[in-house]
Amino acid sequence: MRYQHPDLAEITTFLRDFGMSVAGKAEGKRWFKGYGTDQYVYYAQEGEKKFLGGTFEVESYAELEKFVMSAYFLLPVEVSIFMERKAPPNL
Repeated sequence: MRYQHPDLAEITTFLRDFGMSVAGKAEGKRWFKGYGTDQYVYYAQEGEKKFLGGTFEVESYAELEKFVMSAYFLLPVEVSIFMERKAPPNL
């Protein structure tokens, strides 16, 4: 998930209380790792509080199209496809 938070120290404390750890840092940005093998599961950047988006993985472009066209996909979103995965700094 990707969120913008006015106080990165506060959200860092909150997420650490739930077992996450800081996976990477940059000026005004933090990446948080959970217990799994993903490089990070939560991204926070400093700014006015708001939701920036979420990501998920599908097996193929056809699966992505199926998801986007499903009756359960009710929220308006902008779909971006990344061909390469970039790690956050300090990993």
